[in-house]
Amino acid sequence: MNKRSAASLVLICQLASLISCGEARDLSVQNETEEVTTESAPETDYLDTLPEKDYEGYQFRVIAQSYDQRPNLPLYEEENGEVLNDAIIQRNRKVEEWLNIEFVNMPYENRDDVSNLVKNTVMADDDAYDLVITSVNFGINTLLYSGCLFDLSRLDYLDLSQEWWCQSIYNDYQINGHLYFTSGPLSPFYFYMPSGVAYNKTMTDNHGITGLEQLVLDGGWTFDKLKEYTANVSYDLNGDGNMTEDDYWAIAGSAGDAYFLGGFGQRMVKRDENGDFALNMNSIDFLECFDAVTPYVTDKSVFYDSIDTKVFLSMFQADRAMFMPTAMNNIITGYETVPSCREMVSDYGILPLPKYDESQTEYYSCAQPAGPSGIAVPATCNDSERTSLIMEVMAYYSDSIIREAAYESVVKGKSLRIEESAEVLDIIYNSVYFDMNYVFNFGNTKTLLDNELKTGGGTFASKYASQEKAAEAGLEEYYEIVSSLE
Repeated sequence: MNKRSAASLVLICQLASLISCGEARDLSVQNETEEVTTESAPETDYLDTLPEKDYEGYQFRVIAQSYDQRPNLPLYEEENGEVLNDAIIQRNRKVEEWLNIEFVNMPYENRDDVSNLVKNTVMADDDAYDLVITSVNFGINTLLYSGCLFDLSRLDYLDLSQEWWCQSIYNDYQINGHLYFTSGPLSPFYFYMPSGVAYNKTMTDNHGITGLEQLVLDGGWTFDKLKEYTANVSYDLNGDGNMTEDDYWAIAGSAGDAYFLGGFGQRMVKRDENGDFALNMNSIDFLECFDAVTPYVTDKSVFYDSIDTKVFLSMFQADRAMFMPTAMNNIITGYETVPSCREMVSDYGILPLPKYDESQTEYYSCAQPAGPSGIAVPATCNDSERTSLIMEVMAYYSDSIIREAAYESVVKGKSLRIEESAEVLDIIYNSVYFDMNYVFNFGNTKTLLDNELKTGGGTFASKYASQEKAAEAGLEEYYEIVSSLE
């Protein structure tokens, strides 16, 4: 049996449900007792449809933001029993054997180091890296505008319509087929970037709040329910007369993160009926949702607001914040000096962002683009065939091996305390999307939105009107850049 046939057999056995960002699909592991029709002809493995190449030990160079709280590359040189580290090594080994290459991994903790190194080498016409994995809105965006990225549509064997690539970016960012970055299971951090609402079960139990997962499954987890559960909860725990992070809060997070608006399905940039990009921040629905959120996140008797993730994450873990809207990575790996929620004493659950009301048909999860889940190729790429084939094989293997490790073993297996949360997590992960304005901040309007959410001054509509032309110009600039880059 040759390497291709053997690997195909292993893959057929490994593949279970697949994940695609922004497209509803079943993430659960396939039931082993499911009836199998033995008379049907065996399906051709996808890898067998790709050309068989021998790249004679080519060193494929991957530069990435990657460390223990932002995993993208192996943390150790060898397998050591740590599930995600071992999965990345196993994925890489399969690709190396399939195409006769060698991975050269270049991890950096600081995302600025990644983008600066890529930019400097491209500007010097130095073919230093084959693949880049870094923050979407603090790296990929600047590299795109600097002309430092390669058009993924020119990578012949890259099929971004496949499940192992992020369908939200594929559908929402490309222009006339041109696309300069993507995301997907090839980046393990892809599984850490959805947003949701964590709840501290010790605190909810104390307030008689139960059955939250079933409420989600029944479609009744709404913004009004969240407001109901968080009313008359906060109090001055230490009795000093001031409500601070040391006191007892109904909910804590960063008011400037537009998570709730994202949960309401209110995208800042949408495609119109003609498929063209259109700003949505002055629509009636968007402004109505904004006006509903701001009184809540600025209510100092309910919502503790901090721009420092360490603060509200510590409050949640210490039973001083009952609910916490946040990105999943903060729950799974912790943030800087604050450890993962797995280490907290109290049990906790994870919910989707609430619906605006029960007329909303589905839950939505806006991706946190600050984390390193963006995947791109430097403009200095000098062998598009080789790069595209290696990336496609990497992504294909990632959708079984990395997904199983990152999502099933780490997110579901290690990060859950409450069994009922598993089905709820599938809802979150099947509804993720990347809002374009969250990434590119057209006309500085995402910053405006963040500031207005924090202040709740009631002036967002008028301020946005004064910046709308700048936002339209920024959107047009994106269109022109993506359309004209080669």
